[in-house]
Amino acid sequence: MSVQPVAPPDAVLLAGPTCAGKTALALELAARFPVEIVSVDSAQVYRGMDVGTSKPSPAVRAQVPHHLIDICDPAERYSAGASAAMPCRSSATSGRVGGCRCWWAARCCTSAP
Repeated sequence: MSVQPVAPPDAVLLAGPTCAGKTALALELAARFPVEIVSVDSAQVYRGMDVGTSKPSPAVRAQVPHHLIDICDPAERYSAGASAAMPCRSSATSGRVGGCRCWWAARCCTSAP
């Protein structure tokens, strides 16, 4: 029996509560497919807010490109709408990973790139 190659998916969407294993699963998928991880988390956008956010470590982020993590300071205003307006373009499959429901609606259910 021959093994047929598997085409990469158009998108990977992983949702769930903090510390549920979403990042670990996304990294496993990235080992098999050209996936870049786009954070869909309301707290991971802020620099310095590492405790309580289950933000991937710099070593983990070095393994696979991550987007929308550590992009603004806690004193700055940022919203789900601002997230939806930010482009995340690459030739890789988009792996949307996070647990914030309103951010999912803004980031994944709009026509934004």
